[in-house]
Amino acid sequence: MAGTDIAAGLLLAVLACALAFLGRRAAFAGAGIAAAGTLTAALFIGPVPADIALAGCWISVAIASLGVFWPRYPQLLVAGSLLFSAFAGLCAGLVLGQPDAGSHPLTVLAILPLVLAPAMLCIGRGWDIAPRILTSWLLSVAMLVGAIPYLVDHPGYVPDHRM
Repeated sequence: MAGTDIAAGLLLAVLACALAFLGRRAAFAGAGIAAAGTLTAALFIGPVPADIALAGCWISVAIASLGVFWPRYPQLLVAGSLLFSAFAGLCAGLVLGQPDAGSHPLTVLAILPLVLAPAMLCIGRGWDIAPRILTSWLLSVAMLVGAIPYLVDHPGYVPDHRM
């Protein structure tokens, strides 16, 4: 993954960790809704300004990580989580639909089952800490990647000469 694809990948990975805490049926439904939203936005919606799409991704990463660290999901929040899955899928799809996107949406969507299955297995065995640690790590990576464009340029971040 390159460029803006990292934002979509991080969003889908954190979303998979959050969905794993909902239970099997709701997690699979949320993953399907997110995948449908991602494909719809990436393939059928025209390009939107990259800043708007990236802002949606970074905000969605923060909201999805809150879902992981919530003490318990009340059943009322399952419907809200499924609605958020659609929103997160649309944000990821808008980022992947950019003209400079380096990955096909199906390639990035492979992250959902690759994170969801082990997270559900860990939660089922009582190891709730594993998806929480992964989410903490992904959240810190997202904060770093989101902040790098706004940092002061230092040697090594900008080319020294033009070709």
